[in-house]
Amino acid sequence: MLVEDGANQLIAQFGEEVEIISMGEGEFEDPSDPIYHSSAQTEGTSSTHKVRLYTTPSDEQLETYGFDEDTESMMYSTDDVADEGDKVKYEPGNTDWVVGRTETNQLGSGPYLRVYQLIGE
Repeated sequence: MLVEDGANQLIAQFGEEVEIISMGEGEFEDPSDPIYHSSAQTEGTSSTHKVRLYTTPSDEQLETYGFDEDTESMMYSTDDVADEGDKVKYEPGNTDWVVGRTETNQLGSGPYLRVYQLIGE
């Protein structure tokens, strides 16, 4: 609970609002690498969430969550806000990403923190 409370405090104080566009179920460009949906995929629902956003994650952060070097950004939330393949839009800087992978620091009855790998679209 301490981790979740600390994360929520950081999100409240330093969080950024992002728009998450659910891509839902559909076809992927490469089924063995389900990040990018096919061009025929229609976008699903859109919602706005306040998350902790790292636009330049450190090597240590990438290593902690097992993300590859091609990770452009990371975000975390205590809520389940996105799935692999969903689009993430961040207005300041007019930036678009795709969720590559999600990780959690689940301990006990967690998860307390959901961490999302963001890859340039």
